[in-house]
Amino acid sequence: MHRHHARGAPEARTSASGIVVMPEHSGTHIDALVHQAENLTLHGGVHVDSGVQTSSGFRQMGVETIAPMVGRGVLLDVAGDRRLDPGYPITPEDLQRAAKVAITEGDVVLVRTGYGALWSDPDAYLQAAG
Repeated sequence: MHRHHARGAPEARTSASGIVVMPEHSGTHIDALVHQAENLTLHGGVHVDSGVQTSSGFRQMGVETIAPMVGRGVLLDVAGDRRLDPGYPITPEDLQRAAKVAITEGDVVLVRTGYGALWSDPDAYLQAAG
């Protein structure tokens, strides 16, 4: 939906804006270190239990503990024009090859795997490279 300026508004100052509706897990957030666990073990060997995970959130390593990030964005297009094989492990060499500029402290690095194009094919999408 697009909102726009219009004559006849009750005030002289008007605003124009739009509305975006999308799932929260599609690029609008940062995954905290508690986002993924393996065998109920989080980053750093922290075991998931009631001392860490509560009904209202996590007691440690939550996203609210991350300082705001503002910096230059650097896109590392690892996939480029090709499709990475399912389960392909992205290596430091892949990232270095994809870097077209020097990455410096404070840069926000985004890695494109190309798997977003497979969203409508769950079997292929869930085998994402990385």
